[in-house]
Amino acid sequence: MSNNPTQELNQQVLHKYGWSATFGTDEKEFWFTEITVGFNDTRRFVSEMARITPDAGGKGRKKGIAAASKVALEALKEEISVQEAKPVKDLSTTFPRPIPIYESNDENWNFFWQHKPTTVGIDAEGNQRTPPVLLQVAT
Repeated sequence: MSNNPTQELNQQVLHKYGWSATFGTDEKEFWFTEITVGFNDTRRFVSEMARITPDAGGKGRKKGIAAASKVALEALKEEISVQEAKPVKDLSTTFPRPIPIYESNDENWNFFWQHKPTTVGIDAEGNQRTPPVLLQVAT
């Protein structure tokens, strides 16, 4: 485990597996995190650190989130091992033919709209708090 459990949870677990997390304090004012690991599969991990008074500033919040992150990392070790044990597939195995990538410009968009594809896939990636950071369109 790294010196910064919040960073480890975010970068090495949540982003890697597509999971999401929320943080807060429960009715007893202990810091917790709820991690969604799949459809209808949200798990709550409660730390032993109580909320620090508001006059403690941002450091109290950072320490609380770090404590909850540490508990979650420890509790999710087995689930992380399961994820890590999954076979890795190379994209070229799934799609043996090269996939053309087009620049986003007026010419390509006009071609796209004029040829009216029968199927369109849209992938929007972001953090659920801001507009999508990356938008991909596939036909």
